[in-house]
Amino acid sequence: MAFELGETFRVTSVRGETGDLPWEFSGGRLTIGLTDPEQVSTLVISYEGHVTPTGSPRRGNLEYLGPEGIYLRPASGWYPRPVGGGPVRGSLEVVVPAWWAVAASGRMVGCTPAGGIGELRTFEWALDPPAEIYLAAGPYLVRDRVTAQGITIRTFFYGREDTWAEAYLEETERILDVFTGLFGPYPYPSLTLAEVQDFYYGGLSARSLLFLEKEWLANPRTNLSASSLLAHEVSHQWWGEIVPVLSDHPEWFLWEGLASYSEALYAEAAGGPAEALIVMADKAAEYAEAARGHRETSIKEANVRWYDWQNTFVYEKGAWLFHTLRFLLGDDEFFDLLRVYLDRFTGREPTTRDLAALVAASSGGDPYLERFMETWVDEPGDVDLALSRVSMRPAGDESGVYVLDFYLRDAGSRFFPRAEVTVGISGQTSKVVVAEAGANSLRLPGPVTRVEVDAGRKVLDLTRDNNRWYFVGGLSVPGTAFRYGAELVLGVVLSLLAVRLAGAFGHDRPGRRGPVVRGPSLPSGTQPNTWATIRARQGGPG
Repeated sequence: MAFELGETFRVTSVRGETGDLPWEFSGGRLTIGLTDPEQVSTLVISYEGHVTPTGSPRRGNLEYLGPEGIYLRPASGWYPRPVGGGPVRGSLEVVVPAWWAVAASGRMVGCTPAGGIGELRTFEWALDPPAEIYLAAGPYLVRDRVTAQGITIRTFFYGREDTWAEAYLEETERILDVFTGLFGPYPYPSLTLAEVQDFYYGGLSARSLLFLEKEWLANPRTNLSASSLLAHEVSHQWWGEIVPVLSDHPEWFLWEGLASYSEALYAEAAGGPAEALIVMADKAAEYAEAARGHRETSIKEANVRWYDWQNTFVYEKGAWLFHTLRFLLGDDEFFDLLRVYLDRFTGREPTTRDLAALVAASSGGDPYLERFMETWVDEPGDVDLALSRVSMRPAGDESGVYVLDFYLRDAGSRFFPRAEVTVGISGQTSKVVVAEAGANSLRLPGPVTRVEVDAGRKVLDLTRDNNRWYFVGGLSVPGTAFRYGAELVLGVVLSLLAVRLAGAFGHDRPGRRGPVVRGPSLPSGTQPNTWATIRARQGGPG
């Protein structure tokens, strides 16, 4: 039997149920000679040494040991792991100063009371179901709450952040309820939230344990970034733990893309579609920035995750992949697909090809959906929905009825098959229809004021100037004309105002024109970035 252990440690003994066992420790590999390798055995491995922290000065630490506390990952090599990694079953007993507390993977089954200087305190955690062991310890204050479903949620926060502990307990319970309804039951008896500082990631999710970086903590009831980070990390209990990450060449978007989209799903459940739209618009803006110099890169190529912009393809574009798939399938089919995916790959390691097969099976024969995953993962680019040949005329056969004609196409590289079209009707509420690519004709109960494709942001479309048309005096005018016309009018008005002000204060000179002032303009349809960038990671390479 062989284990991996950090090379900075020294093994002193290995004991089995009947006494000492032969062993050899070299190059971080501990080999133990068992009398009967097929028999289940209890091993006691004694070792001593230290952990060498890793990370970067710019991003923070991946592990830490200091007077403020410690946090350790399995990759730190701090405990004997089966060769190749993987979960272990058993119990973990940790002895710390009496004013400290210990958070770990699994469920807490006991602890001795807190004490004073010079005293010690013991925490015991059960690893059942099996788990890789993540550990955090420090001068924490511990709070807990038992949900209506019987799940024990605990916070291990430092004194300042402990003021938000109750808010985190409540928000975590709400998130668990939402994701249980969407994905399926949370399968573990507890969930622990541990604060860590100067951490490499904004957050990290292990089995029934979350690390949350100190600088990212805030009141999740009022801070959208804190709530979004929490939703992202909690969702990894499904997308990363129940459905585990592929150990050999992980296809990260399957977990990080789904976790990033889970942020929007929780925002939608908590605040409605408008809240989810803010989340997705922010992700589109982040992806647009990252893609500016990398338009020929696919999600598959970005999966190496060497640079931050590649992470943006995995996280933000990955989230948009699932959001777009939801639009094409419809809500019922989409969430059925997620539940089937979860059920079929519980404890297994799926690939893109596995998910692609499920999407194709749910496609109803739609040729675009049959190759959806290939198009969105393997190929670069994004959708560019465009309206053209927009016109309106009275129906002629009915009083007050008008016919709207338009042509819908994908000017990008994906040949997108259909999209929502919102039609503004004079004196009435807008009408939303799903239009197929190509020529469309609609009969409407009044004259049209505007036409816009994908107003609800269901598709990753970064070029939105060609998404809308307006009707002025019965004539159709593209949205680009309105934009540039508005900029021109604004420039003229500001120029005249500058001239008048210069004259009023005696700064104008004969023959000198006032300056043309042109304010910065966002691309049509772009919303200001109201959400902080979330850099939350499932436990894996940064």
